[in-house]
Amino acid sequence: MNDTDISIAIDKVEIDTEAGRLMISAKISRPTLFVRLVGVNEMKAILISEATRAKNRLEVAMVLDNSGSMQSYGRMTALKTAAKLAVDILSGGDSNPEKVFIGLIPFNQYVNIGTKDRKKKGVDYQGKSPLSWDNFDDDNNPSTGHDTSKPSDRLNRLAKYAAIPNVSWKGCVEARSHDTSKPESARLDVNDVEPNYDALPGYDYGETLFVPVFEPDLPDWNKWDRRGYIKDTKGGCKWHNNDRVRQEKDCKYNGQWVNFGGGENGQGPNAGCGDAEVLPLTNVMSAVKSGINAWWRRVVQTSTWAPSGVGVYFRPQRLTLKAFLMMMAPAK
Repeated sequence: MNDTDISIAIDKVEIDTEAGRLMISAKISRPTLFVRLVGVNEMKAILISEATRAKNRLEVAMVLDNSGSMQSYGRMTALKTAAKLAVDILSGGDSNPEKVFIGLIPFNQYVNIGTKDRKKKGVDYQGKSPLSWDNFDDDNNPSTGHDTSKPSDRLNRLAKYAAIPNVSWKGCVEARSHDTSKPESARLDVNDVEPNYDALPGYDYGETLFVPVFEPDLPDWNKWDRRGYIKDTKGGCKWHNNDRVRQEKDCKYNGQWVNFGGGENGQGPNAGCGDAEVLPLTNVMSAVKSGINAWWRRVVQTSTWAPSGVGVYFRPQRLTLKAFLMMMAPAK
């Protein structure tokens, strides 16, 4: 204290590391002025101060690469070892930590968020996203795409799945748009804007939604490719001499069976969509490790697109303290 007439002494200190609590009690004494005239020469008081450190809930999404390159050079084995070690470090070895929650996001070119709770997860199940017509068209002009300026003219990809008798959507979604006309912080593939079925400030109607994956069938001469699975003239489509027109025709899927030459993960509209679904945040560490241990059978022969994993990140639950840990092959 600057005033030498004032005395202060620490009387008691209590530290509770488990609760993150610090309590200090002190005695203070100072001489009086006016009340000294009535015989009160000193004023004493006890000061108590307590501080509590809030123990935040830690929520970590582990974004794990399961694309084809992870099969080489022991990468998947190394990923599993590192991921389980991270679980042990984050949980402090506790099997059910009260404040630590971990989720798994397997990603390659896409992310499988599962087919349930579509609206809650922000899936474009109504066909309102301006990205819905990407790789599709319904005219014979290879130089133009479909006009998506009106939400009512957009494509419902889940309805397109429903038109194919032997295929159902497996739950994979594409990365959201990377609109370079927007500042980087506003680009949907790398930010955390909540999916919304209406228009948001700065975004088009349905633009913030996740579009279901629908790998288009390639022109007939590409039947060696895993994405060639329906004849170009099926569903009432007329033959056209332009490859792009034949690929983009949406009529060829109507009521047509898909030829699964390499299994559903390798061919058809779900091509590239792995079986491994996102594991929601949980504090059951055995469930997290079980998901990691099963990774050997989850590699999908696709390219790697990191924004798919980062973009999904975690929308089923809002995060209190959010972080993500990404594991992928070198040089990606």
